[in-house]
Amino acid sequence: MARSGRPGRHERFAEPLGRRLEPVAAAVDERIRSAVRSPIVVAATAYVGITLVLLVVGWLLVRTPLGAPVRGWDEAVSRDLATGRSSGWTGYSDVGTSGANTAPIVIGTVVVSAVLAALRRWRDLLLVPLGLAVELATFLTVNLLVARDRPDVAQLGGEPATHSFPSGHVAATLVLWGGVAVLLGVGRWRTRYQVLAWALVAVPVVTVGFSRVYRGMHFTTDVLAGLVLGALALVASIVATRASWLGAQRTGAAREEVGR
Repeated sequence: MARSGRPGRHERFAEPLGRRLEPVAAAVDERIRSAVRSPIVVAATAYVGITLVLLVVGWLLVRTPLGAPVRGWDEAVSRDLATGRSSGWTGYSDVGTSGANTAPIVIGTVVVSAVLAALRRWRDLLLVPLGLAVELATFLTVNLLVARDRPDVAQLGGEPATHSFPSGHVAATLVLWGGVAVLLGVGRWRTRYQVLAWALVAVPVVTVGFSRVYRGMHFTTDVLAGLVLGALALVASIVATRASWLGAQRTGAAREEVGR
């Protein structure tokens, strides 16, 4: 069992990240040198960076002639799906979209957090809530500023108060289920099991994405932007959580040295 106030070795983020992300987390820890400030700095930096990227993409897509061909393709896909609806696919999309509403995402986060707390994986508790916080803050900002109208088709389930770009449902689903995979340590599994695990993560993400377009809530490019948002928010949270663990180790080691 871990000592009080220090992370336990059984935590996922007690182990180094891959060769691409570990140097980033180590650099953050070396510069910030705080288990509390490190995740805050990473999350804030990620929010600004992802927001700027999606604002540029959204502006080019929605507000300029450069995006006209893509907009035309988007509209054609939405019209084709709307005119080809069936009771079977409508029922499937109803399940798919409801699973990514606010309540299921919050409940899923609470369940994951409760399991981690029961296992005393305290530092790992940061991963999913922090990733969702970055995702939500970025989504709200980009959604408000890009202000893309939703598809001009009959919508199933009523039109939400927010705009179309990007898809927050897809982003949040990716952060939640991708976070679960990371917490299970999927990166250290054999290759075939990694592929299987990420395929399972893709099932709810793809289901939600298809359902949102099918129901007239989003264009296809909104879903793609949601995938980018979710993936980047999750990566930022992985780096932030590892940097926080390194900072906690640094603090614990310093206290032990002083106490000798």
